[in-house]
Amino acid sequence: MSSTTEATIRLSCLLGVLALMAIWEALAPRRALTVHRARRWTSNLGLVMINTVAVRLLIPLTAVGLADMAERRGWGALHRFHLSPAWEIPLSVIALDLVIYSQHVLFHAVPALWRLHRVHHADLDFDVTTGLRFHTIEILLSFGLKLAAILVLGPSPWAVLIFEVLLNATSMFNHSNVRMPMWCDLRISLVPFAEQVVVDGYIPYNAEISVAEQEVDRNRLLLKRAQVEPFPNITVNAGYMRQYTAIENIGIINLSAPLPLWNKNQGNISAAVANVTKASANVATIRNTIAKQMADARGRYRAADQLVVRYEEKIIPLARESVKVIQEAFDQGQFDFLRLLQAQRALIESQLGYISALETRWMTAAELAGLAQVEAFP
Repeated sequence: MSSTTEATIRLSCLLGVLALMAIWEALAPRRALTVHRARRWTSNLGLVMINTVAVRLLIPLTAVGLADMAERRGWGALHRFHLSPAWEIPLSVIALDLVIYSQHVLFHAVPALWRLHRVHHADLDFDVTTGLRFHTIEILLSFGLKLAAILVLGPSPWAVLIFEVLLNATSMFNHSNVRMPMWCDLRISLVPFAEQVVVDGYIPYNAEISVAEQEVDRNRLLLKRAQVEPFPNITVNAGYMRQYTAIENIGIINLSAPLPLWNKNQGNISAAVANVTKASANVATIRNTIAKQMADARGRYRAADQLVVRYEEKIIPLARESVKVIQEAFDQGQFDFLRLLQAQRALIESQLGYISALETRWMTAAELAGLAQVEAFP
């Protein structure tokens, strides 16, 4: 595959999906944007251009080009099995997607990497360009990881190209501000989330905890100041005195330093130590409070999710089967109309209960997202 063909396909798919989702957002937005689109798009798409130039300058090798080289030289595990394209392409796409998913988890869990990934989460609003907004160093690290995965796996160039097109397209679709039909929106199942990843990856970066930690740092600086204050500062004074009656004028230099024989600032030092201890305890209190709130929300979420599954797999199917059986019996004159109405009423009540359970599940998921301070549901 030539580099021109690869670039044409990738750019066409990128611009096509971007234009399609932008039109969908304009015609049917999910919510009103709070920041002017031109301002955000200039920033987000400008960052895309910077990232593209940085990758091309620092890593002058495309993923498809490396896959082509690996295919010609027989590098990678998949080349040992000689799979047909019908098997090799899906397996390669799934394997590469798993690599990128693992990278995403790391960027949320490792503090140093999270600082880079926060550029994506710090977007002032939420639309299709959010799916393209990433820190330049994160893009370089991700691209390097992708190249390493290609060398280890040995996917075909077409598999790599399909994966990259799907990765960009799904990222733009998932972040788009589009309104979907209610029946589709309600039936989209929430992705199960790893509870410990949420606790370890989000709670330490909660805004309330960050403020409390800054208060700890401030009190530590005040403690250092209180510890330094007992040591005397030397004061230097200089002056000049002109004598009108004497023959010579006088120059004056005065050096002075207090001697802390009794006042060693122990009171202020003790107060500063107490403030540091109090601020540190406040951080732990806030962390425990948020963890408790998340635990309560997770419990309600799991209960609502189990109820939704019960409605979908048992309650509603049984109610529909009951209506069907009673309808057939009513047509044959075995049951009266009141019995049919009761069965239909039971079906409607089960459907209303199902919608209520869906509402509870989405509300608790939104609560979890708020506690984790992320824009997407866990």
